[in-house]
Amino acid sequence: MGPSRGVNCYNGYFVNGFKFHTLDYDFHKTTMNSRVSVLGSCHNDYERNYYGMLTEILELDYLGDVGNKVTLFKCDWFDINGGVRVHRQLGLVELNHKKKLQTNDVFILAQQALQVYYTCFQRRLEIDLIGGRL
Repeated sequence: MGPSRGVNCYNGYFVNGFKFHTLDYDFHKTTMNSRVSVLGSCHNDYERNYYGMLTEILELDYLGDVGNKVTLFKCDWFDINGGVRVHRQLGLVELNHKKKLQTNDVFILAQQALQVYYTCFQRRLEIDLIGGRL
């Protein structure tokens, strides 16, 4: 059996010890809980992390047993091929927020999400620095 036709949408969700909000809900807040990262890896065991902004939180109910639910995060992802640079010695990631990843693969499981913080880099306004897990 697959998911039911109904979908629950939320503007906030607690997972992995983090409180996430959608970008629209976060817009007028002093905190930023809509910035996400997910660990990625290729077949050659080379890891690349993806960075983005949470736009929707969706909960799918599956038919059958009660409690079969899956929560998905829909995100706008930054292009990691030219839009992201890692500074491992500083513990920072530099990204160009004008370079978005062009993909139809925009969903992750909520359990995969890590929360990150973006701050503007003083000399170049289109660049953000990310603190947290690399």
